[in-house]
Amino acid sequence: ILELRGNLVDLIADRFQLILMKSLHRKERIFDVYSKNLDKVFKLFNWKIKRLDGQEYETIEGKFYACPTCLDLHGLESLHYNDAMNSLTIEDVPPKALGGKKSLLTCKRCNSTFGHMLDGNLHKTQNLEKLKSGENVSLEAYLELGKKKFKTELRYSPVEKKFHFISKPNPAFLEEIESIKVWEGEKFHVTVRGGIPEYVMLALVRIAYLKLFESFGYSYSLSDGGKFVMNQINSGRWKKSETMIFRRKDLQDKPGLHAVKCKGEWIGFAVIFSLKMDSIESYMVSAY
Repeated sequence: ILELRGNLVDLIADRFQLILMKSLHRKERIFDVYSKNLDKVFKLFNWKIKRLDGQEYETIEGKFYACPTCLDLHGLESLHYNDAMNSLTIEDVPPKALGGKKSLLTCKRCNSTFGHMLDGNLHKTQNLEKLKSGENVSLEAYLELGKKKFKTELRYSPVEKKFHFISKPNPAFLEEIESIKVWEGEKFHVTVRGGIPEYVMLALVRIAYLKLFESFGYSYSLSDGGKFVMNQINSGRWKKSETMIFRRKDLQDKPGLHAVKCKGEWIGFAVIFSLKMDSIESYMVSAY
């Protein structure tokens, strides 16, 4: 326990130094902080790294950083590669568009895949929530004219209570509009969609997982609970019974990491965080 506590103190002290670093050296500093943590965790617990593809590492020689979401090992050279398989990229936690900060490194493949599949759907849902609240928001939309359907982007004005085009729609759609001589009685159908619910939930779970990794390093991500959550994220399937999510109206505790106990025994963590757009929405995610 004392060794683990010392390991966490070292990690916290190193993470504090990250705040003071200029962006030019941030990637190198993050790599250094967590590669030291990985080495200490390996020696302390005698764990193995088992990647998603099944490959295992029993020993690590030299300085390496394991991507927290797939556990692929990367050397210092990965900070300079542009190749999708062999590069490490800065990860904003939460996503930058939702108020996040540059906190960690993930491999380019995970950053790109989860950024599109999970974070993108979360952002769409946040925009839809803003629209329902009558806020000024731009979002992806589908416009139907007769039997034809066109994809475009609209901005909603709460003052005028109207939609406005903020980018040029499909040229074929413009031609269709120009061909209409009499506008009276013509109807447009506008469809706006939020993100895929399952991916939105997984995006929240991933934020919670990365926040736990940010604080505890590989002592969490290589634990049974950490690997359980990581596998759920990579499966693309969210199960409420495995990771519960609550919105702001249900919360009383402050943002941060909270221990969860059942009958006096510790069973996991509750991670409370806020997503910031024009307003702030808070979530609590239980990650075991």
